[in-house]
Amino acid sequence: KHIQLFYRILSLCHDVIPERVNGTVKLSASNPDDEALVCAAEYFGYKFLDRKGNFAVVLDKELDKQFEVEQLQSIAFTSKRKRMSVIFRDTDGKIKLYCKGADTAMLPRITPGSEQLLDETDVHMRQYSSEGLRCLLICYREIEESAFKKWDAEYSAATSDLTQLENRKKGLKNKIEELEEEIEANLVLVGCTAI
Repeated sequence: KHIQLFYRILSLCHDVIPERVNGTVKLSASNPDDEALVCAAEYFGYKFLDRKGNFAVVLDKELDKQFEVEQLQSIAFTSKRKRMSVIFRDTDGKIKLYCKGADTAMLPRITPGSEQLLDETDVHMRQYSSEGLRCLLICYREIEESAFKKWDAEYSAATSDLTQLENRKKGLKNKIEELEEEIEANLVLVGCTAI
């Protein structure tokens, strides 16, 4: 289950765009690492197929069954944040945040209780880094419906507030980044990637 969750997150936590060319869907990514991770997820059983409105469509190759999950919010990767998050209403009806990012951005966000996995993952990351590979930590968390609705209303308001947008652009204190910090907390470590 843990390994399946890892690849499921990779199949959903990205900004890969499905482009239609001559009746077929071709995946396109501005970041080649994102494309590589989506390809890895496919190889290990979770093929990202398409986006339909707010829904991501993925094929579970083991079950030979497609599933759709509703994307509720996305927080883009930036060089300052060093991470990206996507919030979905999963097939079980629960709201989940899937997050991937650099260890420096992710370690302070991991909830206590993952120490053994964190120690093992740290050994792997050090090994990968010494080989010149770029690593990302993969994490998730479940969010209560009421907490998400409150946060989402505040985040939507903040991201459409010109003052908050201008403050963020200038590197000043702003509500947008505060809310991103708030929702990207108490994460459960799943593992790491290396490219």
